[in-house]
Formats: sequence, structure tokens, C-alpha cells
Amino acid sequence: MNEIARHIENLLLEHKCVIVPHLGGFVTQYVSARCIEDEKLFLPPYRSVGFNPQLIVNDGLLVQSYMRVYDTSYTETIQMIEDAVFNLKTELQQNGCYELNGVGTLSLNIDGRYNFRPINSGILAPELFGLDAIPIQELKEKRVALRSQEATIPNKKNYTISINRELINYTAAAIIAIVCYFFVWGDSFILNNDSQPHQAAVVPLVEHIDKEVDVKVKDTLAHKQRKVTDLITVNKQVEEDHHQQATNVPTSYYTIVLASSVNKKNAKAFIKQLRSDGFQEGKILSKPKMNRVVYGKYATAQEAQKALTLHKQDSRFEQGWILQVPKLSNL
Repeated sequence: MNEIARHIENLLLEHKCVIVPHLGGFVTQYVSARCIEDEKLFLPPYRSVGFNPQLIVNDGLLVQSYMRVYDTSYTETIQMIEDAVFNLKTELQQNGCYELNGVGTLSLNIDGRYNFRPINSGILAPELFGLDAIPIQELKEKRVALRSQEATIPNKKNYTISINRELINYTAAAIIAIVCYFFVWGDSFILNNDSQPHQAAVVPLVEHIDKEVDVKVKDTLAHKQRKVTDLITVNKQVEEDHHQQATNVPTSYYTIVLASSVNKKNAKAFIKQLRSDGFQEGKILSKPKMNRVVYGKYATAQEAQKALTLHKQDSRFEQGWILQVPKLSNL
């Protein structure tokens, strides 16, 4: 009875979606690593699987798997799969649930709808094989020791004194000029008793030197201040332009995945049905060995999730999920 489960498990190793005709599709997704604080554990990433009863169009993967194993014709293989699905549904109606080994448990509720519970450990994923949970160890003792060491280190403060060398040079030159002039004037006073002309000549010279030094110092400081202001303005403008250019270049967008691993013919039929029901944004996202039926094109994951929630009332969107698509993808 679990023969069909073995085929599904093997196909999910290489494909993200496997459709069982007249039953539904099994879709995989990766779950990131997470931390459980109460149990003090880091859990590794794993590969989970979901079930979408709306994906009933045959994608050919299960048929090819049966044909390789049993070496049967296409017609015989289709009949074998239909018989297996019939037996599965019969057991569901009799027992209420059916366990797909290595995949999960399928059950039938009161309303006649399918409920699927994946296995807790996740399905097989070779790239995640061997990863196990990691316990978290507290470091309280090390933290206390670190604080005690920090308390013993004296708090030293370093002070920096800035000196304007040009201002000192101008001031020193002015003082030297004044001293030299007084020295010459003193000698002249000894030789000539008439001091009134000398005194009248000294005062204008001192005032002229002070004014010249003051003007040069102010001009130098103003020139430097203008250079610093211009440099800050240019740097700020460059940073704003760079930031604006970086924010204006989109690198990816988000879309809603409705079906995976379907051939072009079935995908076009699905999109035609969507558009006939008023959903005009259905498209085919093609990649090597993979065709997906997607809906919409959104700038952020929040916008895509909002649209998915809005359309959940339609059964074709119940098992939809969000996919981030690079800018260069062929959509």
C-alpha cells in the first residue's frame, strides 16, 4: 500500500513538487535554523513538505517513476497509479487517515477535505544530511570574571590640544618686530633729547602691525573654515546621490507560487482557467527542468503575503506560497 509513498519520497529528493493525479500535489520548502530558548537548543534547517489538493493536473513525474521501476507502458502505468489512488482514498474513508512513509500523514475531515501533517523531522535532503540540534551553554561565570577585570583597569582619559601654528607664527613675528623697533628707538632717544617726533612715529607703526597680523589671521581662519564647509557639503551630496542610486535599483521581486513542476501545456491550461475566473496576473515562471505557475509581481514580501491572504478564499490559492525571484529571471 505504501508503494506510492516510496515513489513520492524519491521524487521529492530532486523536485520541489510532485503531483499525484486525482489526489493532489506535494510541495517542499526549506525551513531556516531556529533557536528554542526554553529548551536551550539550536535546531538545524530542514526540508518540510505541504499538500495542495488543487494540484491534480498530471505533471508526468510519478508516471515516469513507475515506468522506470516496473518497465510498463504509459497506459498500464496510468492504470496502476489510478488503482493506487483509489485504494488510498478507500482507506482514508474507512480509517480516516493514511500514513505516507517518509512524507507525512493524510487525513479526511468531516467536510470531506484533506488534512496533511508532515513528518516532524522533515523529508530527506542530502545537503542537510547529518545536521543535528546543538545545545546552548550559558556563560554566566565568564561574564562575572570579565566584569571584575574591567573594574581593576583604571579609567585613563587622553586629552588632545590643538594649536594653530600659523597664528603663533604671525603673533611671534609681530612681537619681534615691536621689540626690534623699540630697541632701535631707544638708541635714537639717547642721541637725541627731542623724543616727541619718535613717539609720534612709533604708535602708527605698532597699530599698523597689529592690524595687519589680525587681518591675516582672520583671513586664514575664514579660508580654512570655507574649505571645511565645502568639503563637508560635497561629501554629504555624494553620499546622498550614492544612497539614492542604491535604493532606486531593484534586485528582485516577489510572486505567489500556485503550481510547480508542471509541463507547459498543463501550465497554460491552468492560467487560462485563472484568467477566465477573473485572475489576470497568472504567468509561467520557467527555469531549467522546472515550470511554475505564479501569480502577480510584488516589490516586497509583505505585499505578496497581503495579496495571497486576500485571494485565500479561492481554493487555488489555499496552498500558495511566496517566492523571491531575481531580477534577471524569465517571467
